[in-house]
Amino acid sequence: MPESAAYQSAFQFLMAHPDLERGTGAAELGLDTARRLLAALDNPQLAYPTILVAGTNG
Repeated sequence: MPESAAYQSAFQFLMAHPDLERGTGAAELGLDTARRLLAALDNPQLAYPTILVAGTNG
């Protein structure tokens, strides 16, 4: 099945840009940054019961 010109164009566009989730400039996922920020703010999350509802990286 031949690929459409629109697909090829979109693929080339995406491949021309850096993948920011991989490689040397990739973000390091984790809680350290959030914990440092909360500590700098005197841990306001400890002042009352908290529930976090979160999704994925997307």
